[in-house]
Amino acid sequence: MKKMKKKIYQWKRTAGLKFFKGILSLFILMSLGLLSAKATCHAGFTYSVTAGIGVNGPYTVLFTNTSTGGGANTSYTWQFQEGYMSSVPSFTTTSQSPFSFTFTVSPSYYGNRQCFYFANLTMTDASTNCSSTISDSILVWTALPCNGNASFTYSVTSGSGTKGPFAVLFTNTSTGANAYTVYNWYLADGSTFSTSALTQFTYTFTATSLSFVPGVGYIYSNWLDMMDHVDSCSSYYSDTIIIKSVPSTCKTSYTHVLDSINADKVYFFSSSTGSPSNYRWDFGDGTTSTDKNPQHIYANSALYNVCLTAWSNDSTCWNTFCDTVNIIGNVTPPPNCYANFNWSQDNTQTNTIAFQNTSSPSATSYSWDFGDGTTSTLENPEHQYAEPGYYLMSLTIHNADYTCNTSNSTWVYVNGSYTSCKAWFILFPDSGSHSTYFGYNLTFAAPGSQYTWNWGDGTSSTGPYPSHIYQSPGSYQICVTVVSVGTSTCVSTYCDTVDLYKTAGTMRTVSITKPSTALGIQNNEAVDNSIAIAPNPFSAITNISYTLSEASQVSMIVRDIMGREIAVVENENNKPSGQYTTTWDGSSLAKGIYLLQLNVNGNISTKKMVVSGGQ
Repeated sequence: MKKMKKKIYQWKRTAGLKFFKGILSLFILMSLGLLSAKATCHAGFTYSVTAGIGVNGPYTVLFTNTSTGGGANTSYTWQFQEGYMSSVPSFTTTSQSPFSFTFTVSPSYYGNRQCFYFANLTMTDASTNCSSTISDSILVWTALPCNGNASFTYSVTSGSGTKGPFAVLFTNTSTGANAYTVYNWYLADGSTFSTSALTQFTYTFTATSLSFVPGVGYIYSNWLDMMDHVDSCSSYYSDTIIIKSVPSTCKTSYTHVLDSINADKVYFFSSSTGSPSNYRWDFGDGTTSTDKNPQHIYANSALYNVCLTAWSNDSTCWNTFCDTVNIIGNVTPPPNCYANFNWSQDNTQTNTIAFQNTSSPSATSYSWDFGDGTTSTLENPEHQYAEPGYYLMSLTIHNADYTCNTSNSTWVYVNGSYTSCKAWFILFPDSGSHSTYFGYNLTFAAPGSQYTWNWGDGTSSTGPYPSHIYQSPGSYQICVTVVSVGTSTCVSTYCDTVDLYKTAGTMRTVSITKPSTALGIQNNEAVDNSIAIAPNPFSAITNISYTLSEASQVSMIVRDIMGREIAVVENENNKPSGQYTTTWDGSSLAKGIYLLQLNVNGNISTKKMVVSGGQ
């Protein structure tokens, strides 16, 4: 360790001696005049743009040499970079006098809408060992704000049909122009022209073919480009010249029904009018379908905006309809959380239905879907339908903190004067049996009308609510034709296609039934009060209580939320007046929501039951 310290000390002493000898030598040379101190000089310049505008140039710039520290032998070398050119103009002079230089090419352009050139000045003097360089950007132009807004209006002044010629008067209504604005017109027949002023002109289209846009008509497409080449601003506007308006021949709409077992599953049914032959469903969760009446299972409970677009092959029919679908999922609502309502129609001449909310008292928000594309957020709305028939009515409620959020749906039948008829039905598979399909006959026709069902396998049935067994699997088109015998004779036919697949040992059965309007509670003088169900929700056993004010024919039926019969609780032809309580075992039912329907002398009252246990 001592030897190492000795070596380090020896090295430091040697290095210090060498540094001292260097400083001494430099001092001696300077004393003898053999080495002079380097002179101090600073290159500098200023500039001003004296000519030029816009992004293209040319620009003339006045440069003033403001360098200091130079002498009689000082030279100045100027270099100019024009845009991104590889060649850099330069010259050398001994004068510091101001001079002008013209940049002949386009400047460099930056995203903040400014244009630049670049200049470099180097001053040198060998006698004084002076050298200094300065570089700077030359800002030649800053664009004004872009305030232009292109627009125009038009009117067809002459021409008819779809073949032309057509004279169209154009009026330029653009705003925000300045002295440098140019208007470039691009017309549908390929013609183009430019003008620097707001103008009104008439142009005659001689083309014999027009573009056809479904639901709009025959059109020419034109656009206007409003451009300012100086400030590099542009604004575009396009519009279609409607030569002949052709409205869509169809109206798109749909209904939906939640599955009674899997509450995430929805059956969609197109109720579109006209003659659409193509369908596209957007289920609101990123998935689509091209089926006419698709089924869809949602992954999450939420509100979904579902849209149906329907169109015909000849493009004369094209329409889109959107509605909200509330997916609550297989979750039993909390106690005292239920959506319910009554409805009544007092005047069959106006197609007006009055809805009375009877939902959970804690509800603070109401969303009614009247089944015809219209909605309401009133607590007790009235709605006038455009025409009589069946409509799937839905009510969704929630309270302030969304701890109660539930929906309920039922078919509403709007009575009419039977001056017309409309055949319609929907089909859906039974969730509990893969060999059975149900159908709702939703036809509007006078009582006593004649029905003919063509099952698509060479067989047919009559009557409003038939059943049919298919002997082999396949795809079948089912059609119903109704001949109404109301105030005027009416014939209407509706068809739908169903895909039936054979399962081992079973054949497909299609049963047409009448849709349940269970929530449409009418005035019923024989029933003193609403049905009481306790407990509700229940896992197995519940008690059903009601009071009869007179001897009545009574039937009590449990249905799922799609109106299908699940169980018959009571059926008695002449039940005396009095108070009654029936104990019913629902342990065989799956968890979910069910409807208890009490029919007294043909008048129906309904109560919702929630099974929280079961299979």
